[in-house]
Amino acid sequence: MNHDARQDDLLFLTELTFPDCDVLSNPRDQRIRKARLLQAAAQGNDSGAEVELILQDDFSCRQIRTRVLAAGDDRVLVDKGISIPLACISRVQILLS
Repeated sequence: MNHDARQDDLLFLTELTFPDCDVLSNPRDQRIRKARLLQAAAQGNDSGAEVELILQDDFSCRQIRTRVLAAGDDRVLVDKGISIPLACISRVQILLS
């Protein structure tokens, strides 16, 4: 994927309407998601590793490829300083380089 296409993929994030409740209802799945995001942030900052995230908003499901810069209790910071609610992420796949 070229760099410009990845930037375009991130631009749509500012237009999404995220759900009020967590898309993952199982607490175990929520813990696994959080652990993977923390691992992705560590690898992204150390080696520039990317992840594929599956996001769900009120109307659709989207897949993005990005770097996780930081993961907090309720939000994730990705490329371009975009902040995503943790509760809208249904899947985290760390990509090996």
